[in-house]
Amino acid sequence: MSITWHPPHPGFAWRTFRGNVLGAAEARKQAITDLYCSPGFFERTGKEEVAALEAEQAALGPRIDALMAEWEALEQEIEAAQGE
Repeated sequence: MSITWHPPHPGFAWRTFRGNVLGAAEARKQAITDLYCSPGFFERTGKEEVAALEAEQAALGPRIDALMAEWEALEQEIEAAQGE
């Protein structure tokens, strides 16, 4: 038996996927910030790990910006398609 799921409107699956990816990136960036703020983090964490986290956090900023731009473009595209 096969079940086929149909999104309620065009772009729903893409919105959901992109929203989940965006949410995960934002959550990871916040998790890194939370690590930095935890008492004793820098004292107990090696320089290599701190450097890796700094690089990851720095890369997440532009990634989040790009995902947000894609999200906004998609929203405009869907609104235009629904208006037709």
